[in-house]
Amino acid sequence: FTPNTSEIHTTPFETDRCDLCDKLYNNKRRLPLKNSPNLFNFIGNLYYSLFQKRLSDDIVICAACYTRHSKTLKTTNDTRMASHGTVEPMDYENAVDTTRSEAKVDVLTQNVPITIPPYSNKYCCICNAKFSTQRVITLSDDVRMNTFKFYLIYLRYTSRCCRSHLENNYMKSYAIDVLNRNYPEASFVTYELLSTMIKEIQIELKRTSQSLITKYSSVWKKDQFRDLCTQVTMCNTDNRSIEMAIGCSLTKLRLGVSNKVLKTLFSFSSDRLVAQINDRAYKTLLKFFVPQHLGFQHKSRNDIINNHTRSSAKNLLANREDVAILILDGTYIYCQKSANNVLQRRLFSLHKNRPLLKPMIICAADRYIISAIGPYLSDWYNNDAAITKHILLNNKEEVQDWLVEKDIMIVDRGFRDCLDLVNSFGYTTFMLLFLPKSKKQFSTSEANNNRFVTALRWVVESVNGRIKTLKFFEHVVQNSSLLYVHGYLSIVSAIVSAYRSTFINDTSNDDYLSKAFLEKRNKQNELEAKLNDEERNKSEHWKKINADDCITDFPKLTEADLKDFTLGVLQLKQARSYALEHISEDGQYEIHDYNVLIQCNDQTVIAACCACRNGNRNIDCCSHIASIIWYLGITRHGKHKYLNQRSSSYMKLCEDAVEVSDLSSDKEDDDAISYSSA
Repeated sequence: FTPNTSEIHTTPFETDRCDLCDKLYNNKRRLPLKNSPNLFNFIGNLYYSLFQKRLSDDIVICAACYTRHSKTLKTTNDTRMASHGTVEPMDYENAVDTTRSEAKVDVLTQNVPITIPPYSNKYCCICNAKFSTQRVITLSDDVRMNTFKFYLIYLRYTSRCCRSHLENNYMKSYAIDVLNRNYPEASFVTYELLSTMIKEIQIELKRTSQSLITKYSSVWKKDQFRDLCTQVTMCNTDNRSIEMAIGCSLTKLRLGVSNKVLKTLFSFSSDRLVAQINDRAYKTLLKFFVPQHLGFQHKSRNDIINNHTRSSAKNLLANREDVAILILDGTYIYCQKSANNVLQRRLFSLHKNRPLLKPMIICAADRYIISAIGPYLSDWYNNDAAITKHILLNNKEEVQDWLVEKDIMIVDRGFRDCLDLVNSFGYTTFMLLFLPKSKKQFSTSEANNNRFVTALRWVVESVNGRIKTLKFFEHVVQNSSLLYVHGYLSIVSAIVSAYRSTFINDTSNDDYLSKAFLEKRNKQNELEAKLNDEERNKSEHWKKINADDCITDFPKLTEADLKDFTLGVLQLKQARSYALEHISEDGQYEIHDYNVLIQCNDQTVIAACCACRNGNRNIDCCSHIASIIWYLGITRHGKHKYLNQRSSSYMKLCEDAVEVSDLSSDKEDDDAISYSSA
């Protein structure tokens, strides 16, 4: 296509170069663009979208540029005619009047209320400084999208600027002011650029929505959440994606919020839609995900023995034999009072004095959740022992087929009534011993055996605590949600088993600890007789001393030394609180209830004994002993900062009704008048 330029007039000009391509005219034609309004608008819009500048009305171009852009305009018109059946005539011959041209909207460009700075490899897109004299950085997608979201300023892909304009993936305020001052608030953009912007916005919205979902829905990592979504079969709909449905359901568990809050968080249209989405995700997770990660049938017995049984558990309780070691404990899920009197009575726990449900958690020695059975009612018919009997006699989840003889169950004292039944099936049980009423203290062997149990049983308490990190189970469950408690408990337990690492990451000391336990198991505490000496315990043999400067020959210890003596961290955590409780303002460490006897030399602590119930054991020590050793061996040697607890000042923030003035008015007492109701 060659434009007909017979009617275009040429005039002499001062410049010798084309205003578009900047080439010399030499003997070429010079054509004023204002004589062709459509072509002028077309080139002007394209020029502005690229350089954010307007063409002057008296622009003059060469014949080559005129021909090239005329062909582009004709191609555009041909495309529009093929799509819509009509086309406006070409006007480079002044065939179209100016009024009609101004009213027409060009199909290649649109005016949008977005600031679009020009792009350059040599100059900063903000301050136009040369990169040779400035530290340059290519803008990341986060910076570009943050600038676009908050300020409606679109920075092109791979745009570059001075490093000083950025701070933590955001443009500094003065850089935004420079952009707003130097460039217009509206821009003409081509459809290609507009399509690119829309795609980038879609990617950013998807990324931020996934970040929002993973932030609120779980305490697990993003890749774990994506893997969870790939394990379920669920269709995307117009209202939500798979990720959004799963995330919405997990957010309800994590935050314990209502459907109204979820509607706002995920921008759903109604509460009913949120309920439908949660119900769909709930059923999908129960069908596809839970059977793969929870229940006695999802893992074989050999898998639990080989991969989820700590060596210390085998050494302490199983004599190093390959047997399954299970830890059982019932937890609590509090619920509302019910207007149904029968339900209220069956849900009311006399132990906790409130209505609740009781699921039974069964885990391995490394805290891997094998099964979560229930929930059960919580009246006196449904204690831990009765629940265990129900599970075994009814062969819940085919547990009897999974277990074999000599397998071990670790339980607490609440299971005492079911031990005979469990042992009759050939299983071995370990439980904390009861202290007879005639005795005030366990013997050394009894206290040591109790320590064997507590060294392993604590893991199930940690499992219960991990489940309670989700607010749905920590808060009071509404009665309308009781229908979903079993399913949600199974979902959470399966997710914890699948994606949360086992609680005990470092097992390098298991063999050392189990060896230390076994060596001291049958040894007697030599300090027991001295501690129980009645003559020594008479009050006239005791006097108050200053704990800061007494017992100067007590060895100076480190926390590692104390940890080796306690063989654990529980006593270390409690030692600080015990010490703060017993130390008075004048520096005295006062013994309130239990006498403590410690044997040491100038290097280390040799032995210790306490008058508490478990104080006779020589496997580690009780918290009373640990607190004294912690203070005398560590804290008083220039480390009083350990005694500064922020919570110590909290009591001063409240009034105490016990504190009353010593001043009283005798006259008021004499004039006291007794009042009675009429």
